[in-house]
Formats: sequence, structure tokens, C-alpha cells
Amino acid sequence: MLRGHKFIIGAILTYIAEMFEQCGLIMFTFLLFNILDWLTGTMKARFAGKESSVEGLKGIIKKTGYWILVL
Repeated sequence: MLRGHKFIIGAILTYIAEMFEQCGLIMFTFLLFNILDWLTGTMKARFAGKESSVEGLKGIIKKTGYWILVL
């Protein structure tokens, strides 16, 4: 990895911590809804017999994109 990777990771984590301090309730609610969406999506796929790692990866990428947009 790069020599300054610890600095970059620290800066990102500091920014996220600052966002949670300023908008904590909003971020917590968004996180809660993301978890509920993941749980209900997993249950729906399991009941329908359509569980697959490809679909799971699509969901992970989608939720990660949402978090990047929010941050």
C-alpha cells in the first residue's frame, strides 16, 4: 500500500465521525433502513429460492453507492 495510507484512512474515518456528530440521527436512521432493506431482501430471495452471490453483490454495490452519495 501507499506510505500515506494510514493518513488517508484516518482522514476518511475522521470525516465520517464528523458527519455522524453533525447529522447523527439522520445517518443512524439511514443505517437502520439499510439493515432492514438487507434483511427483507435476503428473506424474500430465500423464500423465492433465488438466493445467489451475484444478486447479493449487486445489493452490496447499490448500498455502498448510496453511502458514498450521502457522504
